[in-house]
Amino acid sequence: TGSLLRPADLPAFLLTAIVTLWIGGFDILYAMQDIDVDKRDGLHSIPARFGVGTGLTVARLCHLFSVALLVAVGLLTGLGWPYWLGVVVAAALFIYEHRLISPTDLSKLDLAFFNVNGYISVTIFVATLAALLLS
Repeated sequence: TGSLLRPADLPAFLLTAIVTLWIGGFDILYAMQDIDVDKRDGLHSIPARFGVGTGLTVARLCHLFSVALLVAVGLLTGLGWPYWLGVVVAAALFIYEHRLISPTDLSKLDLAFFNVNGYISVTIFVATLAALLLS
């Protein structure tokens, strides 16, 4: 009693961090198409302030930390092999997402943002559900 964070609550806090980093990463990617508008309107997006290259680096770091925290959640909760398969597939999808775009070619940004992120979310959900149902 009196403690803000119990050990049993840690996975929920980590999941919050995962989603925050994941959304932050793909929002930075999506903001790359609006750099000129952001600058014109005085909006301070990461790509508008620091450039596309730095934006890509920050988005990659966000997604890397998301995967690292997915691993931490799996270790803390003891989820089974379907979860781990999902984490591996999600990590591969993050890599694919970031290979689709570069500082000099944003032509596949919609594919990276809309499609690949959809695949990642479904992968993590199905893998987690399968791990829970099989445990």
